[in-house]
Amino acid sequence: MASKETSNKTKQKKASIDSKETVKKSERAESKSDGIESKSEKAESFLREIYEKEPNTVKFGALGLVLSICFINLGFWPVVLIILLTGIGFVYGQYKDKKLWVYKLLKKISKSLK
Repeated sequence: MASKETSNKTKQKKASIDSKETVKKSERAESKSDGIESKSEKAESFLREIYEKEPNTVKFGALGLVLSICFINLGFWPVVLIILLTGIGFVYGQYKDKKLWVYKLLKKISKSLK
């Protein structure tokens, strides 16, 4: 008899917990529908707003972050080699595509140094 009472109490506790979770879920759904954004949506809108105002700051900041992580993990000379080879590949691709703006820029720079 005591075990039945215990099992009934356990079932009642589970039912009350389940009903509380259902209430919490419905409250979350109502709050989202009321226009209150979640944290991730707020962060996303904040980042989008910053990017729209200052896109170059965000781009070059991200580039600096990636480079610093590469320097820390790979070391200085491997990263310099990767950057150099990427640049050479980019210029060669510009040459093959007949879009020589980078090539022309490098030519102007080399003439001004002479």
